[in-house]
Amino acid sequence: MAIAHGRIINRWWVVSRLFLLCGAIIGLALRFYFVKPFPISFHYWLHAHSHTLLLGWIDNALLLLLYRKCFPTISRVEKICIGLLQIGVAGMLVSFPFQGYGPVAIAFSSLHLIVSDVLAGLIWIRIKAFSTAHAFAEKFVLLVRLAVAFQFLCTLGPLMLGYLSAKAEGAHALQHTAFYQLSLFYYLHFLYNGVFFYLLLALWLPLVRVKNFHLYAMAAGTVLTFAHAVLYVHEWWLWSWLAVMGSAMQLGVWLIWVKQDLQNFKQSLGWMLMAAMTLKFVLQIAGSFPPLSHLVITQRFWLMAYLHFLFLGIYTPFIWVMAGVQRKFFSYGLYYLLWLSTEGLLLMPYLFRKTHLAPEVWYACIFAAYAGLVVLLIGITYRLRVGKNGQ
Repeated sequence: MAIAHGRIINRWWVVSRLFLLCGAIIGLALRFYFVKPFPISFHYWLHAHSHTLLLGWIDNALLLLLYRKCFPTISRVEKICIGLLQIGVAGMLVSFPFQGYGPVAIAFSSLHLIVSDVLAGLIWIRIKAFSTAHAFAEKFVLLVRLAVAFQFLCTLGPLMLGYLSAKAEGAHALQHTAFYQLSLFYYLHFLYNGVFFYLLLALWLPLVRVKNFHLYAMAAGTVLTFAHAVLYVHEWWLWSWLAVMGSAMQLGVWLIWVKQDLQNFKQSLGWMLMAAMTLKFVLQIAGSFPPLSHLVITQRFWLMAYLHFLFLGIYTPFIWVMAGVQRKFFSYGLYYLLWLSTEGLLLMPYLFRKTHLAPEVWYACIFAAYAGLVVLLIGITYRLRVGKNGQ
């Protein structure tokens, strides 16, 4: 039985914004922890922060935008899946702060993973029926199916973690092994460089001149750039060159697309988001070799800066654009200024150490910048409405 999707999309958007609010507040509290430590299990709360924003905000928002664009109705099975996804995220949000990767959190994360695969399978089937009256629908279907394929692919990471946990004598000992780290990075890489990225392309990419060869080359680059994650646990020249090959392929395809339709790119995305996308591919090439790859491996704040670059600098503004944000300076522009300031502060701890400023000053500056960023992040998002017609 099919259900009219306007009301479901609106509720889905409300829940997604609620998860954004919770994840952002937790992240801000974690930044304040460095200014004035207070009694919490930091890594437990960090898990809650990352899972809530990745799965509760970005994954939710991209999926609902896809449903808004493609499907005039939502089946009862899909409605159940959407509801179970929210239960999974809510369960992780509540359980992670108190037990980390304990039995309850693992149960909710497993629920979310299984239901995500089921919903991805339903999307694979339904997307073929996406209005053939639309020009270049074939390429749109291909992009969505690439996102679905990467969803299935990234599922192998948690499955490997489960296998390793069963073989290991203790979960704490397992967390320090290379295979544990690789399984985790495998999941994350194909989630945000695979699922999220190809949903982004499907929702936005002007398909007038896009060739299938370019799409397959971009997908091959996504697979090859997993070598960046391998470099994190094992530095070797072969992984560096594989990462460079994949990154160069993606940068080349992206520049071809931009050159072919620059005006459309600028109008639909804006200069800042277009520049951020270009910088992503440039950073992938630069991060394939020392010293940058070594800094990302050894300096946690550098890795955090890159992840925030993706999620706060690309995916979140993209969701805003698709939801109809008005790109005005005092909201959208000011957000980017504050975001750039947080990125700069995360990358410059040694500058503060070489001065007579105490580390607490650096932490306080980061907290202040993030406080302003969170206010704008929540303010801009909560002003947007995502209905059937994007209103």
